[in-house]
Amino acid sequence: MSTLLIKDADLVVTMNDERDEIASCDVLVRDNAIAEVGPNLDAEADETIDARGCIVIPGLINSHNHMWGTLYRAWPELQDVHGDDWFAALARIWHDRPVTPEALYAGALANMGQHVIIGGTTSADHHWVYRNGVPKDFVDRTIDAARAIGMRFHPSRGCMTLGEKAGGNMPEILIESEDEVLDHTQDLIDRFHDPEKYSMCRIHLSPTGVYSDSEAMFKEFRKLCDVTPGTTLKVHLYHGDGDKSAVERYGVPAMQVLERCGWEGPDTMYYHFDTTDDDERRRAAEAGTWISICLAVDLRMGFLGPGRGGFPRVREIQEMGGNVCFGTTNPANNESSCVLDDMRVLMLAQRPLLDEAERWITARDVLWMATKGAAMGLGRDDLGSIEPGMCADMAVYDVTKIDMAGNHDPVVFLYAHNRETKATIINGEVAARDGRLVNVDQDEIARNCNIEAKKLVA
Repeated sequence: MSTLLIKDADLVVTMNDERDEIASCDVLVRDNAIAEVGPNLDAEADETIDARGCIVIPGLINSHNHMWGTLYRAWPELQDVHGDDWFAALARIWHDRPVTPEALYAGALANMGQHVIIGGTTSADHHWVYRNGVPKDFVDRTIDAARAIGMRFHPSRGCMTLGEKAGGNMPEILIESEDEVLDHTQDLIDRFHDPEKYSMCRIHLSPTGVYSDSEAMFKEFRKLCDVTPGTTLKVHLYHGDGDKSAVERYGVPAMQVLERCGWEGPDTMYYHFDTTDDDERRRAAEAGTWISICLAVDLRMGFLGPGRGGFPRVREIQEMGGNVCFGTTNPANNESSCVLDDMRVLMLAQRPLLDEAERWITARDVLWMATKGAAMGLGRDDLGSIEPGMCADMAVYDVTKIDMAGNHDPVVFLYAHNRETKATIINGEVAARDGRLVNVDQDEIARNCNIEAKKLVA
């Protein structure tokens, strides 16, 4: 049995049900789980991290990510365009220079590495780019990357099954049949999915959207989820004018299409959900459906604005009893994908929506959304808080450095941090220390990602 002791932290932010914050606190880890939490623990350990001058939080969890996008960051053709033009530009390049599994492996290593050195311990991933003629082992390679980094990982088998020939708006070169998607998904579940406690990998089911996937696909994934413990359902809704095609095709908004396919409830997540309809917010809240807020990208892509979506109303959904968590989404249209940056954007952008300051989303609210809330949205009851029995996933930040100087509340000021942890702990192991990855060469990762990115963009 291996042991790890975090000793004398200035503050441990537990994110337990009471949201306790404990000063002068220790955390003892045995193997991959938290064993004890409290001041002055009488314990010896194989390794001790001196946490004096530090704040300790649960590891940050990204509930929505597209790791392939790491290969297209700050591509000039994708700048200053709305979502439809953005996707059209990507579709053109995917036709001529398709993403390969090896390129995705390089991008996933870079994406995960960036997450880990700033305190991210778990990430979801939604891969839906399956071009005709290219091997389908994309999820396999992202899992390889997660194992190399040491990151807890929740990949989704995404898809697009509604092409132009069937009345959809997706290029035929990216379209798969429902049968091949289901067969491949079951194969991934058989080989990689682990529903047990402390699992390092779980597979999720994620058509891209009502605008890109058939009603049959949604119904079949609902059936598969119902018989496969540990899986959940995830889909984009709405981000911009994504409702238009649903009304044209089905005569009802996209959310109604999802509901009649059984896509609602605590095992279902809607990404973005920038609806302007209060009744839709109420229905999602009453069903317990999880809402992943990815606001930085919504702002960056112009999804919010005249004739498009409205700002996700986080406080209103919560006051209705709804479930809200946090995600960054695609590095191709969110160049940083820095969890701490996007958490700050989420907090600030909600404030103009409410006149009453007492109803504003606080820094601690957003931290809960990016830890315990995101864990619950991924179907996990063993992640997201620092308390005995939970997964030993934590981020340790030194708050004595110049970027934190003068602050009186390190939890609030965490978003201004220089983004490097003193230690990032995943599954009881130190995965990053002082801004450097422990298990892999991050300089080599950066070189390889740059090489693969240049191959894909002329």
